[in-house]
Amino acid sequence: MPDVNLTIQKAMQAVQEAVPTVQDDPLRPVFHFRPPARWMNDPNGTIYHNGWFHVFYQHHPFGDTHGPMYWGHTRSRDLVHWEHLPIALWPSHEKGETDCYSGCAWKDDRGRPILFYTKVDKSQDPQPPFEQWAAIPEDDDLIDWQKHPDNPILTLNNGPAFNPRWRDPFIFSEQGRTFMVVGACGEEHGTPIYEATTPNLSQWIYRGKLCGISSECPNFTRIGSHWIYLSSPYKPVDYHIGDFDLNTLTFAPSAYGILDHAEVNEKGRHINGFYASNLCFNEHNQYILFGWVRGWPAGRGWNGCLALPRLLVIGPDDRPRQIPVPELRTLRGTQKHFADIDVTGIFVLDDIVSDTFELLAVIEPGTATCYGISIRCDQNGHHGIHISCDGTTLDVDGVRFPFSFDRGEEALFLHLFHDKSVLEVFVNGGRAVATRVVSPTLENRHIATFAEGGTALLRAADVWTLKSIW
Repeated sequence: MPDVNLTIQKAMQAVQEAVPTVQDDPLRPVFHFRPPARWMNDPNGTIYHNGWFHVFYQHHPFGDTHGPMYWGHTRSRDLVHWEHLPIALWPSHEKGETDCYSGCAWKDDRGRPILFYTKVDKSQDPQPPFEQWAAIPEDDDLIDWQKHPDNPILTLNNGPAFNPRWRDPFIFSEQGRTFMVVGACGEEHGTPIYEATTPNLSQWIYRGKLCGISSECPNFTRIGSHWIYLSSPYKPVDYHIGDFDLNTLTFAPSAYGILDHAEVNEKGRHINGFYASNLCFNEHNQYILFGWVRGWPAGRGWNGCLALPRLLVIGPDDRPRQIPVPELRTLRGTQKHFADIDVTGIFVLDDIVSDTFELLAVIEPGTATCYGISIRCDQNGHHGIHISCDGTTLDVDGVRFPFSFDRGEEALFLHLFHDKSVLEVFVNGGRAVATRVVSPTLENRHIATFAEGGTALLRAADVWTLKSIW
């Protein structure tokens, strides 16, 4: 396949040419995965295979803004340290393909991973409808791929006329049957569901509408006894939990919430934070949640990273919990511990000067009306990035959302990861989560706790500097 190899080689060369311009950027994350350079967005094809976690991702190798989409590729043994691999999927221009949009990975009856994605042709006006395509590996290391000989796997001729820009296939199995949902991207369409009719997953049949939800990057699966639908509806990623009827192939949601709170613009569109979720099993059949962090301006030579991998579980209240994978502890360096400190006004945590750290804090409100943590502040605790609580609302650097404590619960438990310009905040065991791209003052690297309107108690705080994964 000389033409294909040249296409990939040209793209990878373009990425490498940008590396010298980005490697010293003080805002570029060092313990979050990101490509060597250029643009990335949605995680795709997340799969555990032969002891490796493989993550593919939307990648524009020729710029740091959204452009013609390839699939970048990385793998990891531990979900912490990642290896850059050759680009896996490329637009096959000779087949009328200008972009390889998002999708998933699944294994056929022989245990062979297959990549499913959305084929896009922007070369024509008007654009033809998107199609769902597949790719198969040339080896068991999943390094080299070829387009499936039976492409297209799905077209709009396989069912009703959905939005012609339908995209982002996601596959799940239940009781020996394998299904695919696709983002129809229009409220009037809902979510179409298809079933595989061949063991090699090359043929599918339309089975109806799973539900009335419609979004980008739909994820639908069972976690324990619960069925969960993750949605990226151009707004913060949300979740629905409910019941799936295997006879009618319909989902009846009964609970709803925001999975990861994010910044939106004046039109309610997502512009900063966690977006475009994807899932895979680990070796213990636990679900690992991946997502794209967005919010950087163009012009830096790089743009985008993955959120830290998270265990996704369902709590006793039948709501999701997101827990940073425990393997991240291997990055911990110097530790500082603080305990039982009454805070009125501002208290700076001594000897903590870092722009890459993990923080665990337990704060009791006491008589304070507002309390929390400031990061990237000056030595006096001013001019920082604030995470605060007033008892009913959490505020993470300007992103405000309601938060209620469980019965008998009074303390605020904060678990923070800060990586140059990325902030991920897990609240009270991952019951609430917010991810932000922040704009710190570079010389400010202190951490403080604060209380307004009274005195709060910093019951405990542990801070670790974190090492680079590269």
